[in-house]
Amino acid sequence: MRRLQISLRLLAGLGIALLLLAGRPASAAIGDWVTTTGVKVRLLGTADANGVLSAVLEFYLDQGWKTYWRSPGLAGLPPVFDTSASWNIRAFSVQYPPPQRYNDGFSTTNVYSGRVLLPITLIPSVAGAPVNLSITADLGVCDVVCIPVRVETALILDPATVDRDALAILEEARALIPTGPVRGQFEVTSFQVVGTNARNVEVTVTMTVPQSFGAALFVEGPNDWIAQDVRQTGGVANVATFTFNMTRPTAVDPTTGVPLRLTAVSGGRSIEQTIRLP
Repeated sequence: MRRLQISLRLLAGLGIALLLLAGRPASAAIGDWVTTTGVKVRLLGTADANGVLSAVLEFYLDQGWKTYWRSPGLAGLPPVFDTSASWNIRAFSVQYPPPQRYNDGFSTTNVYSGRVLLPITLIPSVAGAPVNLSITADLGVCDVVCIPVRVETALILDPATVDRDALAILEEARALIPTGPVRGQFEVTSFQVVGTNARNVEVTVTMTVPQSFGAALFVEGPNDWIAQDVRQTGGVANVATFTFNMTRPTAVDPTTGVPLRLTAVSGGRSIEQTIRLP
C-alpha cells in the first residue's frame, strides 16, 4: 500500500509537471502562424553569433487589407504590443519600416499592406538565460471597413542557439528600418514655418535626397499635434521640398521648440531625422 501511495504521488507530480510544460510555448526559433480576420502573424527570434537575442513580428495581410503604422495619420488605430506575460525581459522595443500613404477619399492614413516585418530589440533581465517572449498584439486592420483584432504569440528563445533561417529574416527586417541622416547625401538641410495663427502653421522642409522623383515624407509630432496634407512641392535632381500643415493644440516654448520626427523615403532608402518647430 505504501509503495502504491508513493507511485500515485509520483504520477500526480509528473502530471502536474506535464500540465505546466503544456502551458508554456515550445522552444523554437520560428513560431506558428496565428490567423485572424485579414491578417496572419508569426513571431520568430534567434541569437546572433555573439549570443544577443532579437526577434521579428512577421505579418501577411490578405489581398486588399491594410494595417496601420505607429502613427496612423488622421484616422486608424496604431499597433499596441503587450509583453507582460513574458519572462526574463527587462526592455522591449519595436522598430518600424516606413509606411505607405493611403487616401480612401475621406482621410489620408499611413499604412502597411502585404508582407510586413517589425524587428524587435530585447534586453534580458538575466544575461545568458533563455527568454520567454510572449506578445499580445492589438491591431487595426481594414478592407472596406476597419476592425480591431487581437493576436497572441510566444516563443522561448535560447541565447546559445543560432537559427540561420530566423537570422536571415531578422537581417532582412533590419535592412528596412530607417537610418539616421547621412550628411550631404540624405538629410534635412533647412525648413521654414509660415503662418500668423500660432496654432496652425505651414511648414516647408528642404532635403538632400538620393532621388527626388518619388520621394516621400512622414511627419510625427507630440500627442495631439497633427500633420496634414503632407506633399512634395518641389524636386530637382537630389533636392526635394515637402510642405505640410501642422495643427498645434498648445503653445510652443520658443527656447526649446517642439520636436517633429521626420521619416523620409527616397531611392529605396529611408532615414529618420528630428527637427524642432519654433
